[in-house]
Amino acid sequence: MRGRRRAAVVVLVTVVAIGTAVAGCTDDGDDEAEPATTEPVGDPTEVPVAFVSPTNGWGVVGATDDLLVGLGGEAAEEAEVFGQTFDLETGALADIPAPPFDDERPVQIDTAVFGRTQVTVDAYVYGRGIDADTVPVDSGYTPPTDLVSYRLDPVERTWARLTLPVGFEDVEMRALWEIHPTGDDGAAAYFRTHGEQGTLATIDGASDRWEVVADGLPDRISSYYCATDTEWWQVESDFDSGTVSVLSLDDGASRPVETPPLVADLSIGPTIGCSAERATIAVHGGSPGSPPALYVSRDDGTWDEPRDPFGVDDVFIEDVTGGGAAGPVVFAGDMGSDPSANRRRS
Repeated sequence: MRGRRRAAVVVLVTVVAIGTAVAGCTDDGDDEAEPATTEPVGDPTEVPVAFVSPTNGWGVVGATDDLLVGLGGEAAEEAEVFGQTFDLETGALADIPAPPFDDERPVQIDTAVFGRTQVTVDAYVYGRGIDADTVPVDSGYTPPTDLVSYRLDPVERTWARLTLPVGFEDVEMRALWEIHPTGDDGAAAYFRTHGEQGTLATIDGASDRWEVVADGLPDRISSYYCATDTEWWQVESDFDSGTVSVLSLDDGASRPVETPPLVADLSIGPTIGCSAERATIAVHGGSPGSPPALYVSRDDGTWDEPRDPFGVDDVFIEDVTGGGAAGPVVFAGDMGSDPSANRRRS
């Protein structure tokens, strides 16, 4: 995962008993129902380890309404497939082939966002003549790359290559700086190149191209982003202050929004996560007299501040990530423990 991009996947598995009725015919030609039999394809309560292993599993894991999807990573190398789906109802597994590329260079997964039925994929290919199998992973060497983007239908296991915004057709992989899900199957992304201004673009579940909604945005490394279904949120952190801004995903128009006092006074940036309708900012805290704080956006540009969810000064918030309609998920812990030991939902 490059730069500051972080992802957390929360999968809720609903177990459903499936039976298959088998009908037969008698020897005399009369149709007669035979006793129903159950032949489960798999066990939906037993997720393969490749979907949860941080070391040798799939590189990117997420869920649509019906499927758990794993893409790339060590598991792809071992299985010699690009990815795999796990049916949350039946436990059935299915292999995902590699996405197509015009000169047969192998596509590498970077990250993806998961909708109700489709997956929007941020990927890349190495420059011509570079063998992906010989690229040193931990050497610090960054070979030339070309950014590509796809939509995956995980049921049909088919790929559609997406047209990138104008000006980003031949750029390196890091040009897609942030990507977040919107609506049922859409996505919003912040594109940037080194030393230049940023571009905000969106795509919906029926389109085959990214559409620019705002251009010339400030390119600040110390920024944090998330997207609701209708707006793009950004927290910009400077050496001694922070600001919050919000843009419409329809036309890129900005609207006034207050910056919470603790965010404005911070020298270390807070984190932000979005649900379908709201943005939540988390201030880390973690020192005596400085407890953590949460701020939840309101339609009028102000913020609700929920009661301190942790209650003590030596607890800090590690991260807050988007949680769709369910609301953001806040990761917190006390200063003396594993920061992911306690998980709370805002």
